[in-house]
Amino acid sequence: MMKFNSMNSSCYKPSSKLSEGRRSQSNTSRKPHVEGEVVEKEKYELTKLYLEVELSDIQERYLQMSLKYAEFEAQREELVMKLKGVKSNKRSFSNPSN
Repeated sequence: MMKFNSMNSSCYKPSSKLSEGRRSQSNTSRKPHVEGEVVEKEKYELTKLYLEVELSDIQERYLQMSLKYAEFEAQREELVMKLKGVKSNKRSFSNPSN
């Protein structure tokens, strides 16, 4: 029985070393993968940050253009009203029957 146990223990040792080797290989092969994931995550975060800043800039420019458009539209309306007033005054002067 003793021989059987010693044979069994020696049989398990190589496999345990083999599994340790596999673990160390998987750890080393996994490490670049994990680092790659970190790099990808950093790229994602930087891209996300850049896009958020760009979106804020676009929103700010849109707001400014909207305000300018509203100002010009108000000026246009004011000029249209003045023009209508001038035209109605010309009609009253040119039409002596009134």
